[in-house]
Amino acid sequence: MAVETLGYSAAAYKTAKVRLQRKFGCQRRKMALHLEQLESIKFVLPGSAKDVKKFANLLDILVVNIKDVNHHEELGKGTLYITLSRKLNDSTPAQYQQWVFENGRWESVETLKEFVIQEAKFQTVALEKIRGTDTVNKVIGQK
Repeated sequence: MAVETLGYSAAAYKTAKVRLQRKFGCQRRKMALHLEQLESIKFVLPGSAKDVKKFANLLDILVVNIKDVNHHEELGKGTLYITLSRKLNDSTPAQYQQWVFENGRWESVETLKEFVIQEAKFQTVALEKIRGTDTVNKVIGQK
């Protein structure tokens, strides 16, 4: 619909690319979509490998998109960091604070991302030990 009326010339092709990029592919829109996904998460359920993995993937994508649009200041300890931290369950913030202290790290979105990715790995390994790999892959959506 956005490009079908343009025709098939080289100029039409260039215009079509610009329209599609503007409508579907701009970084601002991608980031807004990921932030909406983030807002839809109530909080990461304790002991839920699936929730932790989903949150880790979302953090990974969010950090990449923020870097892509050169908004590095948002990766610090500001509003986004606080919003993300509030998605953690009751016991995880204490574990995170201990991890930050033990590893001599500064609190930031990127540090939180690293911690959550590590937690996702730990949750998956622990669940595999209890339930086996086939069951875990089905539970957390791995292939």
